[in-house]
Amino acid sequence: KINMNDLSQFESLTTVSQRDYFVGDLDLVIEHLYSTNEEDTFERLVNKYIGENRAEELIAYMDENKAVSQNPKEVEKKLMSLISILKKLEVLELRSMVDLKELEIRDLVKKIYTIANKRVLINPIIDRSVIGGAVLGYRGKRKDFSLAAKIEEIFNKKGEATGTKTYGRI
Repeated sequence: KINMNDLSQFESLTTVSQRDYFVGDLDLVIEHLYSTNEEDTFERLVNKYIGENRAEELIAYMDENKAVSQNPKEVEKKLMSLISILKKLEVLELRSMVDLKELEIRDLVKKIYTIANKRVLINPIIDRSVIGGAVLGYRGKRKDFSLAAKIEEIFNKKGEATGTKTYGRI
């Protein structure tokens, strides 16, 4: 059985949309497993239907899990297991005003793994109402870390500003 956190070959797979695209590619590979000719190896099939970087990751993953064989049923079983694992990955919704760069998302996924020892996917959502910071959603809970939420918190406590101090001249 494959451990859900043991997806080290797929470090660059960090968002829900990337996962969904990859699952679609895996479905294509499975669909063509039985219709290939003798000359087509698993590697050729993967390279044909999956982008180069992701193909390398998949081949390494299949090698590590001793899943590369000439038996299409065996390969299909391992690919279906991988799809199942990918679909079970938990999702962290990240709402922010700006579109996060891929490197920022990858760093966030690594940080979460370091802190929680859990592999998650990010579902980045651009939300113009989030001013400064982000709103996170995980397992049905939301936490607002935005500047807008802090301002609202300051001014909505009993209808007046509370806990404010003036520093220096204004």
